[in-house]
Amino acid sequence: MRCSTKEQGTKWSLQRQQDALTAFCSRNDLTIAAEYQEIASGGLSIDSRPVLQAALDHAARISATILVLDVSRLSRDVELIAGFLNRGVKFTIMDAPDASAFEIQLRAVFAEEYRRKLRQRVKHGLATAKRHGKVLGSPTLARDRVKGWAAVSAKADAFALSVEPVINDIKATGLTSATGIAQALNSRGVKTARGGNWHASTVCNLLKRLNAVP
Repeated sequence: MRCSTKEQGTKWSLQRQQDALTAFCSRNDLTIAAEYQEIASGGLSIDSRPVLQAALDHAARISATILVLDVSRLSRDVELIAGFLNRGVKFTIMDAPDASAFEIQLRAVFAEEYRRKLRQRVKHGLATAKRHGKVLGSPTLARDRVKGWAAVSAKADAFALSVEPVINDIKATGLTSATGIAQALNSRGVKTARGGNWHASTVCNLLKRLNAVP
């Protein structure tokens, strides 16, 4: 299950996806091996999506199939979807369970084109507002700065929560030290929030943040 920050509370919310996927599995007598949830943009690279990486690794280990509501929940990146297909990753999209690899790629193309057009509309709207003399800066800078720090903190919390299932999976193998967890994260190709490698200190900081998340 994946949704972006803006999609929370909409038809793409994690809860609605979970309800739909669970019902689908029940109707088709499918066994759920594990559930993975993330709050991230569908346009991010695989290196920036540790939850997706963990789900793919888990599925590969037990020869399971990844189930998503539709192809955009997996990714809005055509190359990423094509890479999955070429590597033989098994996944099913709930709204078209019998779709061929060709159809899945077509759906990925449409998903990516939707993302591109959405960005164009936003840029066009900002440019139009600027031409008409609208001030795009914030007249309430101090208040917005506080909101900005809150947004940064919320983003850090979301990242920590997205990595938590991976860390729990690592701990289940017997690695519990910060150094061991860092090495395991690096070996799995999971990047830090800034795209770097993990160290014992960064693992400790993330674990402290997880303990503080309500």
